[in-house]
Amino acid sequence: MNPKRLLLLLPLAAFASCSTQPAKQANGMDFESGIWRLSGDLSYASNGNGTVNGDSAGLGGAVGYFVNDSFEVGLGADFESVNLKQSLPDLENTYLSLFGRYYTSSVGATRPFAELGVGLGTTSIGSGEIDLNVITGALGMVHFLDDAWALELSLENTFYLFPSDPNPSSNSWSGVFGVSMFF
Repeated sequence: MNPKRLLLLLPLAAFASCSTQPAKQANGMDFESGIWRLSGDLSYASNGNGTVNGDSAGLGGAVGYFVNDSFEVGLGADFESVNLKQSLPDLENTYLSLFGRYYTSSVGATRPFAELGVGLGTTSIGSGEIDLNVITGALGMVHFLDDAWALELSLENTFYLFPSDPNPSSNSWSGVFGVSMFF
């Protein structure tokens, strides 16, 4: 099996194994105004287009605050390394983003969500560096392991805007797997 496909399937397998546990699994936390979420995640994208045409791996984190029982606002930080398909050095994206996340009703210990974010950062390739603006959108789910800890799995689209580049935009789809703590 292709190693790239295996990397994409591992988070799905981990999520499936957690969701098939018998009745002792938690129903998750009841969200309400004032709850905080702290998370870390890994992402992988096998393709992109424009400037970001290549395989990428990323590391990110976020802190969020619930303004009511379904809506969270927060700040995220991400780092991505893109192995470009052209014979160029790797591209590195670093950015901070503001996001809003809407959670739907619980399905057992799982809560689906939709997220939208905007951010600013930099892109480095070799010794050069340019400004980067991002718009992100994600659909995913949070699966609670107990009342405070959860696994996250999402599909994210990131649209990159390079204001000073003659090729001003590109985008990529990535699978994201993370762990969150709610308190």
